[in-house]
Amino acid sequence: MINIDANFKEMNRFIGSLPKQLNYGASVGLNNLATHMRDSELAGAKNTLTLRGRWYEPRSRFGFNVQFAKKNDLNAAVYTRADWLVLHTEGGTKTGRGRIAIPTAEVKRSKRDMITRSNRPRNIKGSFLVHTSKGDAIAVRKGRGKRSRLVILYWLEKQAKIKKVYDFYEIGKKVYDRNAQRYLGEGVDKAWASIKN
Repeated sequence: MINIDANFKEMNRFIGSLPKQLNYGASVGLNNLATHMRDSELAGAKNTLTLRGRWYEPRSRFGFNVQFAKKNDLNAAVYTRADWLVLHTEGGTKTGRGRIAIPTAEVKRSKRDMITRSNRPRNIKGSFLVHTSKGDAIAVRKGRGKRSRLVILYWLEKQAKIKKVYDFYEIGKKVYDRNAQRYLGEGVDKAWASIKN
């Protein structure tokens, strides 16, 4: 799970100085900040990653979700249980139980740049395993007769290097830096107004 806690040290000091009656306002500010952060994280994921299905939607098991603050628990967090995003967020080495199929440019993709089900390694009709000087691969033969040619679709590797492409933590920090004081101030003002009335 990757997570950003919206209740940082500076905010803790400010919240600690508030009368307890204003805790509700502080929780409103934290929750508005966390919701803004969640929406920005999701937009960033859509812009940088190829997202299949609808797993990423808020309130779904692996989606981008918010743990909301309460007046007696002033902690808010933005998180996702999609642990496969960690490598895209931090970079690193992907390993599998067996070998990892790494697609080449020859693999057909959809308009959204996704590999369709029929073009995934186990589903390709007429494919076979070849051993080359560069390693093992999944290939097909295209064309007929003497004009036919061998086309490598996937290289089979024990591990794969994954580059960091998704700035999950950086996006959250930017939203916090630009909006934390405003959201918290608005929430406290709202609570203060209700106390006066």
